[in-house]
Amino acid sequence: MYLDSITKKFDLEVFCDITFEFIEGRRYAIFGKNGSGKTTLLNIMNGNILPDSGKLDFGKYNIMFIRNNSIPFPFMSAMDFIVQSCELKNVVYDKIKILKLIDEFGLTEREEELLVTYSKGMQYKVLLIIALLSNIDILLLDEPFSELDMVTLNKLDNLFKTYMQSATLIFTSHSIEIANKVADEILILSKNELKTIAHKEESGNFGIVEIELIREMEEK
Repeated sequence: MYLDSITKKFDLEVFCDITFEFIEGRRYAIFGKNGSGKTTLLNIMNGNILPDSGKLDFGKYNIMFIRNNSIPFPFMSAMDFIVQSCELKNVVYDKIKILKLIDEFGLTEREEELLVTYSKGMQYKVLLIIALLSNIDILLLDEPFSELDMVTLNKLDNLFKTYMQSATLIFTSHSIEIANKVADEILILSKNELKTIAHKEESGNFGIVEIELIREMEEK
């Protein structure tokens, strides 16, 4: 999975000559200042936006991109939406597995309620359930976890390991704490490069020096 010299301009240049290779099965958190082009980069990776120059080599991977406002049918029940989404994606689903994930995300006894009655955090949980059921190769998430409660955040690492063991996760974030819970690698996006600034240590955490560097980058 490779970005090769990706450049994108709107009225002004967003980024130029971005090159990076994503390793299959790893989880990446992308940091960057507001306006650095994080969401634009995800849209390019998903094929929603074409770069002005450069190329992407994502082979024939099955990619899913979840945005914060991605519920298209809010007047369906959560269960119906999950089932129909699986059917549209030709995913062989198991209702027992669906109910187990509903329970993991704290939505038990709410699955027959309309999505329009759900909070943003609850709606996002439904989208994550669909992603975990979908046998995808690459999951792209834009500022995904800001609406989620701490109980769910603490479960995410195990859920991704259980249901997306070989998949690649790429998400944008402003939260070091969330990156520490979910990511294997932290990247910084600037105008001229996307680079790794932190790898998870053997202890399962990012080093103190690396975290301080991230904070410094966030403040600039």
